[in-house]
Amino acid sequence: MLVPTLRITATLEYVEAPPAPKPGAKLSPLSEVELVPVGLAYDQHARRVLQGRTFEDDDRLEAERRAKEDAALSASNADADAVDSEPESKDLLSLDPKEWKARCADTV
Repeated sequence: MLVPTLRITATLEYVEAPPAPKPGAKLSPLSEVELVPVGLAYDQHARRVLQGRTFEDDDRLEAERRAKEDAALSASNADADAVDSEPESKDLLSLDPKEWKARCADTV
């Protein structure tokens, strides 16, 4: 499976100024590090860029997709409930749920 590569340039900015270096301290040598973007925010950004969507389009389409998934899930849960459920007998429905301890004591 071919996975598209998306390159995004990023700049890091400090919110606060970094602490001042101690006198006599030396800087470490520069090195190249590969940053791997991960997370939900990056996935959403990459999807919008690759599919050429605006925020509004993406939000609308994702809401529709989630609604379809929820509908499919609730339909499968309804099927499972229908299989597991059975009608309750009139005798069982006539019993008072608050009296369960007394019923258990009578049977022992």
